[in-house]
Amino acid sequence: MLFRMPVIQRHAGSLSGGNELVGRKSKLIVVDDIGLFVFYDHEDELQPENVRKSLIGEREGFAYVEADTPEQAVEKFWQSWEAANCGGTSQQSKALRIDKTKPILLLPNCARLRLEPDGSFLCGRENIEDDEKELGGCVLDGYDLPFFECPIASFLSRLSIRPEAFLTAYFGDGYVLIQELTGKMAAV
Repeated sequence: MLFRMPVIQRHAGSLSGGNELVGRKSKLIVVDDIGLFVFYDHEDELQPENVRKSLIGEREGFAYVEADTPEQAVEKFWQSWEAANCGGTSQQSKALRIDKTKPILLLPNCARLRLEPDGSFLCGRENIEDDEKELGGCVLDGYDLPFFECPIASFLSRLSIRPEAFLTAYFGDGYVLIQELTGKMAAV
């Protein structure tokens, strides 16, 4: 099963290269027991005293974790993601953390979904016999809808239109899971 987890990434960057984070080098570091991604142009920007003077912000995103249960997905996130282990002892001090104010989604199965080694998703069929591939970017990575029915895009659309058709369950330390109500509902 594939879970979409809402995450918050803490980042810092000086204004020496402008206020854009895109195109700059980045490094995961800890300053004063706080984990963060530092976007920089010059190595001296990584010094703790310079990081303390830089603009620190947060941005929202998603982490995708394959697991058998939502509890396993949360545990796998905290154990496997490097940025989720960068910082002090509290979850709030980590460079990447699960946003408990938003739900974790149990995504529907998609026969065309392929996870690449770099963490990106591909969509399509792969015919290994004659080495023909019909692969493209997946909606999970922000690509346009494919020309065929996409179960993940349909799921997200139904969730926005009819949230009452979905089950909300609470588990663990304040986590919320949303999954679609179906005749074959997965165990929570």
